[in-house]
Amino acid sequence: MYEGDYAWPENMPDKCPLSDSKPADGLLYRVVFNNPPDNSDFLRTKDDPRQEAIRKRFNNGEPMTSNEKCRVFATSHFIKKETCERFALNKNRMAKMPCAFVAMVDLNPMLGCMKQTGSENRGHFSVWYQEGVSPWEHVSEVLVMKAAS
Repeated sequence: MYEGDYAWPENMPDKCPLSDSKPADGLLYRVVFNNPPDNSDFLRTKDDPRQEAIRKRFNNGEPMTSNEKCRVFATSHFIKKETCERFALNKNRMAKMPCAFVAMVDLNPMLGCMKQTGSENRGHFSVWYQEGVSPWEHVSEVLVMKAAS
């Protein structure tokens, strides 16, 4: 884990962010529901009402590995726009939202840490944003997605 001078939430589990995480850097894609994105689009998984199944497991104290517990303090991002678009279309169906957007986020080390937490093919990254940062201000482009049918 990167041990920089980050201000993490007080209730974040020990050994979190995950080992082998590195300072956030580069362009990643994220599903957002507002254009322009705002703070509600960058909630940690445990705080995001659209992540109901995972939130319930965490909040009800159901068994989770230490890695799973740590990942609920992160936000999901993707390295490939196409993968994020497919995920966004699925999110539209799950959240019964008329539209989702894909935001291109220009990460830098001051925002927090990141680690690839999915398969190479999926290109999923967990990003742990430190307290007091505004990742939505680092969105360089928002792509409009059509509602899933």
